[in-house]
Amino acid sequence: MSDIVALLVGAALVNNAALIAMLGFDRARVDDVGGASVFGTLCALAVTLVAALYQPLARVLPFGELVALQGAALVLVVAAAVALVAQLVARAFAPLEAIMRGRWLAVAGNAAVIGGALIALRPGRGYAATLVVAFGSGAGYALVLTMLAAMRRRFAHDDVPHAFRGAPLDLLTAGFMALAFMGFAGVAPAP
Repeated sequence: MSDIVALLVGAALVNNAALIAMLGFDRARVDDVGGASVFGTLCALAVTLVAALYQPLARVLPFGELVALQGAALVLVVAAAVALVAQLVARAFAPLEAIMRGRWLAVAGNAAVIGGALIALRPGRGYAATLVVAFGSGAGYALVLTMLAAMRRRFAHDDVPHAFRGAPLDLLTAGFMALAFMGFAGVAPAP
């Protein structure tokens, strides 16, 4: 049980897709905290679903030296997973579907979804561990998106020097968050 928790903490905090690998950082400019948390949660669900669908496919199909075929299969699985998430959200949560209308392509093309799935799909890892790392990667991305949106909203009312407004302040905040999350490096192994 402690290995699963260590994998989850390692994927969500220590090796955060947005802070360490800068994956999906273009979506970190969401100013609304609610919109950021919804988008991050949907990305976390998509990453987990992509890992759940792609790992058995990667074990069954003999890719061999056809590395390009692996990438094409991953892109197809991402598209199918995002379409499935979109249908589930449309049926279960109608108000949420209205918020996400037109953003499903942003979820499908998000580098954090594809990168999080690739981080989780390391060879030699079991199916349960892959799902835990995928969910941790997505949850960490959702956490960073929500925290950056909350900090951006807080800084909007503060007297910030003109040179630090916008992207410089976002990058400084992300850097400090990455340093704070690296404090968990002793707790969790690298996923």
